[in-house]
Amino acid sequence: MVDGAMRAMTTNLSECFNGVLKGARNLPITAMVEFIYFKLVHYFNDRRIKTQAQLTSGQAFSTHAMEIFQKWSEKASLHHVIEFNREEGTFQIQTQPSLTSMNKGNHRHVVKLGNRTCSCGKWQAYHIPCSHVIAACASQHINVYQYIDPFYSLTEMLACYQPHFEPMKDAPYWEEDPNFPMLRPDPRLLRQRGRPKSTRIRNEIGLEGEST
Repeated sequence: MVDGAMRAMTTNLSECFNGVLKGARNLPITAMVEFIYFKLVHYFNDRRIKTQAQLTSGQAFSTHAMEIFQKWSEKASLHHVIEFNREEGTFQIQTQPSLTSMNKGNHRHVVKLGNRTCSCGKWQAYHIPCSHVIAACASQHINVYQYIDPFYSLTEMLACYQPHFEPMKDAPYWEEDPNFPMLRPDPRLLRQRGRPKSTRIRNEIGLEGEST
């Protein structure tokens, strides 16, 4: 359930679907499909409008990503950076001792911009520059925003919600597709007359019970 001590739960995606489709539970199959369809219509329209408004205001990345980035930026100002290889982007980052906990702070981490890695593991896990990467970039006047993964960009997010759904006409007004295959039930699946044959696998205990 935990991925590399990063507390990334493997059930997050399924729980997200359960939350969005909570009202569809216990509905008949036809009503469930219709509920999901109109739920998606509203969901896509709402996300499309909000994302477009954020882009218009000048925001480049999602609010969630920027909140994480801002929190780590505040920590980066307290780090000490030692440059090892400017061409490959290799740095050693020394963090300040924590004033509230003996187990936090006063650590050394290795940042490799060329490999997009940091020894703390947060950059690889979140795909957002951690405080150590931010400190390294700030010391060399490097644009750190280039290291935020593109899937956090609002442009990519808007592309996800760009498709539009088409309204549905009532069933009597549907146009028949001549290429649609004829769906016929499999006659082999029909229940035969008489008592159904048992498919139970007989064993020695069952045979002894019948003999007595």
